[in-house]
Amino acid sequence: MIKTSYIFIAAAAAWFATTAVIDTTPAPSHETAAHPSTAAAAHPALPAGFNQGTVVEALNAGGYTYAQVNTNGQQLWIAGPQTAVQAGQNISWGQGAVMTNFTSKSLGRTFDQILFVSSYMTDEQLAAREASTSRGKVLAVQEAGGYSYMEVDTGAKTVWVAAPAIQVKVNDTVQWGSASEMHNFTSKSLARTFDSILFAAAVSVAN
Repeated sequence: MIKTSYIFIAAAAAWFATTAVIDTTPAPSHETAAHPSTAAAAHPALPAGFNQGTVVEALNAGGYTYAQVNTNGQQLWIAGPQTAVQAGQNISWGQGAVMTNFTSKSLGRTFDQILFVSSYMTDEQLAAREASTSRGKVLAVQEAGGYSYMEVDTGAKTVWVAAPAIQVKVNDTVQWGSASEMHNFTSKSLARTFDSILFAAAVSVAN
């Protein structure tokens, strides 16, 4: 049984190596699935954890959008939270999990393989995401209390940004999404007070 599982996981990894970055996102509870497996691959052309393709067919059912997508010359089915997409449209998707022999009761069909993703984004939504992303060059870094405190030159101004600890160094380019600004914030672990600092849920190195 263990040998069979290894063979299946290897096959799944080969099939989705250029199309998916996988985590353990579960299939929706109202559907029936068999033999889940995971595979992972880097896709540096898009924001971390995102992949891209062109919609061939889209179906909405049970609060989910099922889309057949052409990506890198391959056809695959992906499913995620219901989103307004249509054939011919370019979409990006986040992390997900490969499911095999998945039966959708709401659609009344079984998919040999399908990738359940955490989110979809159209080109317009992706552009909006990029527009709302801040980035800049790291001028200084301090680590304390499980956080990285970074002084960043955004080009327009210099700001301090704090986020859960990451591997980052001076002169790296970093980016972050929405953040909460705090004034006169005192870090006990650093024993210093920041006149203003942004707390971000995550910061990534964009070199």
